[in-house]
Amino acid sequence: MSTPESPSTSIGNDHVTPRSHAGNAEPEEQHQNDSASSFSPGDSTGIQDEINWHYLSFKTDLPSPASLARQPNATSDTRTPPPECPNLIKYISPFQWSEKRKTFITWVSCAATVIAAYTAGSYPPAMDQFVNEWHVSTVAVSVGITTFTAGFAVAPMFLAPFSEINGRQPVFLVTGSLFVLFQLTCALTPTYSGMLVARFLSGCMSSTFSTMVGGVVADIYEARDRNAAMALFSGAALFGTGLGPLVSGFVAQNLNWRWIFYIQVITSGVLIIVIAICFQETRGSVLLSRKAKTLNKWYEQLEAEGYYGVLMSIDSKDETRKAPQRIRWKVKSDEERASIGTMIVTSLYRPFHLLFTEPVVFWFSLWISFSWGVLYLLLIAIPLVFDTIYGFDTERSNALFAGVSISAAIITAISIMQDRLARLNRLPQSQARSFTTSPRTQDSFWRRFRSGTRSPTRPLHPEDLPRLQGFLDDNAGLGGRIVKPGNDQKLRCTEFDENGNVTLVNGEFRKSELIAKYGLLPRDLRKIDSSVLPHILVRPSAILINLLHLRCLIKHNRVLIFDVYGSTDSYAQSLFMYGLEGKLRQKQISTPGAMAAQANLSYEFRALEAVLISVTSGLESEFEGVREPVVRVLRELEEDIDRDKLRHLLIYSKKLGTFEQKARLVRDAIDDLLEADDDLAAMYLTEKAEGHERDEDNHEEVELLLESYYKVTHEIVQISSNLVSAIRNTEEIMRAILDANRNSLMLLELKFSIGTLGISLGMFIAALYGMNLENFIEETNYGFFGISALSSLVAIIGCAWGLRRLRAVQRLRMWGEGSSSSRNLVGQGRGGRGSWREIDSPHDGIGRSHNLGETVAGIKQADRLRGWTASHKTTGSS
Repeated sequence: MSTPESPSTSIGNDHVTPRSHAGNAEPEEQHQNDSASSFSPGDSTGIQDEINWHYLSFKTDLPSPASLARQPNATSDTRTPPPECPNLIKYISPFQWSEKRKTFITWVSCAATVIAAYTAGSYPPAMDQFVNEWHVSTVAVSVGITTFTAGFAVAPMFLAPFSEINGRQPVFLVTGSLFVLFQLTCALTPTYSGMLVARFLSGCMSSTFSTMVGGVVADIYEARDRNAAMALFSGAALFGTGLGPLVSGFVAQNLNWRWIFYIQVITSGVLIIVIAICFQETRGSVLLSRKAKTLNKWYEQLEAEGYYGVLMSIDSKDETRKAPQRIRWKVKSDEERASIGTMIVTSLYRPFHLLFTEPVVFWFSLWISFSWGVLYLLLIAIPLVFDTIYGFDTERSNALFAGVSISAAIITAISIMQDRLARLNRLPQSQARSFTTSPRTQDSFWRRFRSGTRSPTRPLHPEDLPRLQGFLDDNAGLGGRIVKPGNDQKLRCTEFDENGNVTLVNGEFRKSELIAKYGLLPRDLRKIDSSVLPHILVRPSAILINLLHLRCLIKHNRVLIFDVYGSTDSYAQSLFMYGLEGKLRQKQISTPGAMAAQANLSYEFRALEAVLISVTSGLESEFEGVREPVVRVLRELEEDIDRDKLRHLLIYSKKLGTFEQKARLVRDAIDDLLEADDDLAAMYLTEKAEGHERDEDNHEEVELLLESYYKVTHEIVQISSNLVSAIRNTEEIMRAILDANRNSLMLLELKFSIGTLGISLGMFIAALYGMNLENFIEETNYGFFGISALSSLVAIIGCAWGLRRLRAVQRLRMWGEGSSSSRNLVGQGRGGRGSWREIDSPHDGIGRSHNLGETVAGIKQADRLRGWTASHKTTGSS
């Protein structure tokens, strides 16, 4: 056997070190040598003389056998056909089974759970017959329930390791067969002690019908798909618990107690037959072990017929490099598994260790044991009460357990339905991420409403929400054509001459050509290409503009427009070109008045004005499209607040925030230019071309032009900012309203709880009186009325005390409870930790406000008081 540290593979007479096989094989594979079927080192077959062992998983790609020569000692050169490959379909991963197959396995497993729970609850209806037949007390007969539950609790600790090693199906078959046998023993036993022993053993064997079903569900379903199966499993346990006394009551009333167990023998026997025929193994590690054994057996058959080796990759980086190898498969879980004795000891020790060392396990076990104790107590208490008090017979008193089965069926259906509804209404991950990137001013408010259920009328769609980068995406015309650095890519441009005529349409320029022709710097084109921030850059012989959908280069007799054809801005740019053409041709029109004044503007200023008109017009039209729905939703929220309106407000507010940022950047670009006198003077390109230079403080024309459009953009920014502030104020108001509503609901709930507490106190005294204890009060004529009056008085006192305490806690304190001395200090203007309520008006400030108006009034009153206190601190007044 080759060691795992230095595995070797022989190909011919050369030895190489193989790498791990593709799939889930370990990086360092363990290899073993089968000396019984080894070659001699000098074989001419070219295959190594040792067997390499590889780890097998469900994702491992199985290699194909290599057609090689027989062993040299073979007596004939004629080889028989190779054995057929075994059918490996039954060894696929249970996660890959069809839904019908998974559903069938789940229903069979849940049927086993129903039978186990049915057995536990079928015993009490026959207790009266047990008493009459064996002449024992009722308490002694009820021990049969205890022995069954004891066996049900102890056996899984012994049987769990066997299901891990041998699989689910063998354990089901063995324990199920013994369960049928012990149920038959219960039916035939002639003694009371025999019944107790048989019940204990049947509890042990039936435990696998409940404890292993959860493992079966985990074997065949991924974690995200287990809700329905686990709901069926949980509902089956409760359904069977109610079904047991329901059916057994009818059987015990009309037949004989032995038929209770005969019926269980029949149903359990049918289930075992179904499991033996139709139930398939679900344990993944067991299936892998069986698959490995099947493949190894097939390889041995191939080698017996003279077909040696399979084609295995010898290089993990190059899968095409393959060589024939003799291999065998093994499963990693088989090697990591401890011995059966160690597993049983661990299974017995670990539950008790966790029970006494982990507080969570201890308290949860205490709670669940109490719950199951109450459930099994009801199996005896309910028939006892209805038999002795209401005179029900066995059949009718046990029929009351039908409610348990019906409720289990209903809650199981609800659990399955709610999971499907949750899947349908769950917000997609992409939209969930877009919510988390909302503006900072809206985060805390919208998180409050995202936690609730969304309106089912119409889910959010991706197109409803603005894109993450907003205006950045709107300027992607040139950015989309940027290629790798270092490439001199081409830019498409449209050129206008000094008369407004288009001289070049979609002309392509290399960046180097553009720089040389128009006297630009490389960083200037970087600014033009940029889609991050708007710019108006002044250069010695040109003006570079990057505003929203327009990217222009203006000279004293030329306008170059960088095309954005194919983007969302292409239509807006086309409209701009018509406007630009009209502006540039105004020089040829001789009209008096304002038109003449505009015509007197130089060429570059007319082009600049056309750009600003297009940008501001675009901002105004876009703002109208955003403002109207926001105003409409805000007005609707004044009348009624619902989730649909809030959802629309979220969408529109994000769009408004994006637009405000866009308009603010345009305004800032114009403002930056107005603050630079040297740039304003350098914008007179026509005069520069004629040889005239302007002083830095002589730029009235262009300053007036820019100021007029700065005012337009500033107004747009201000109005949009006001709308954002209105949304923010609306959020604050609605937050206050919702907080007040929530507090009102909590207050109502507390009042109900206090009322329940008071009634419970009164009922406690009445319950003491109603106990079957002899006392002198029952002998008086007025005992009932006295106890009733005392109970009512206690209930009233309890409610009054609770409401009084609630009223004291309900008072709102700005700095906590505070003491009387500290409140006096606050009243004197020297600070302290008193409450605002103690020194406010008699209307209680904001202490008891439940509407928005009172809350705002209280806050203003507190502000006035704080100013009054500060002034007294300043003047030293006492």
